[in-house]
Amino acid sequence: MYKLNKTISCLLLSTFLIFANFASAQSLLISGFVEARFKQQFSAPDSDSWQLQIKWLEQEGKQVKAGDTVAVFDAAALESEVEAEEAKLRKTEAEAKKTEQKLRLERLEAEFLMKIARLDLEKADLEASIPANHLTKIVFEKNQLEKKKMQLALQEKEQALAQKEVELANQIATAKIQYKSALAELNRKQVMLKGLNQKAKRSGAVVYVRHPWTGQTIKAGDTVQKGFVVLEIPDTSQLYIKAWLNEVDIARVKTGPVELYVDALNKAGIKGQLKQISLQGESRPVWGEAYYHALEIELDDSNFDSSQLLPGMSVMVKLRAHEQQLGGEI
Repeated sequence: MYKLNKTISCLLLSTFLIFANFASAQSLLISGFVEARFKQQFSAPDSDSWQLQIKWLEQEGKQVKAGDTVAVFDAAALESEVEAEEAKLRKTEAEAKKTEQKLRLERLEAEFLMKIARLDLEKADLEASIPANHLTKIVFEKNQLEKKKMQLALQEKEQALAQKEVELANQIATAKIQYKSALAELNRKQVMLKGLNQKAKRSGAVVYVRHPWTGQTIKAGDTVQKGFVVLEIPDTSQLYIKAWLNEVDIARVKTGPVELYVDALNKAGIKGQLKQISLQGESRPVWGEAYYHALEIELDDSNFDSSQLLPGMSVMVKLRAHEQQLGGEI
């Protein structure tokens, strides 16, 4: 028992000495992680619902090929909506055909009545053309009156036919619009349904990401907002270190050489160059209410084999801190 306690004490002392040596005076220690400059990201797709549940994610670290499925979101609700839209499209098409057929029959009936009125007018015109001296005055006047009645009747039937033709044309145009609208909505739902099953576009290792609000690793079964990144396949050929600096220290840091400690490799003294400091601070809710500036650090491959690094590895960054005059030295 004494030997075990002594061994643990030695390990703790060694760890303390590593960090004590790593953190010296006039320096800042900040946390960061290995980041890929180029990567394929998989996010919760567009949906009518503002939240989506992750049904399945490929195992972290697994090598996948282009075309492999890596993320699947719950599709039960959307599948029901697609079925409903398909039924709606069929109903819209059926009702449009039924109404069109009804109007076509009414148009044929109006056309038939117009032809009857035209024949009646021809008959009345023949009778009205008999000279007055061959008929009695009453019969002659009756024939003239009948001709005028038939002319009015024909005009009425022609107007009725024209109205039915307009109704038929409007119904056909309306049916096309309704069908296109229903089809567009069905296509939109189908595209969203397809987006719930996401495939890799390039080969690489699967890397899980952290929730931007809680800092916890996103995994299968979690419910996330649409647009949230849930998985990445990074290009490991171009890696860099991304770190975050509290806004109170931003004036004390300049671009230049830095030292790195990679937790997973238990390796300190890795050289790097701080290349860029973001001018705009960002909120990091997991760390509190302060604002943090993103730092971009390039690795010096001359003293370290960067092939040992993987995206997502945590890194401790040692920055040289410059003095700042704010009514006194800091």
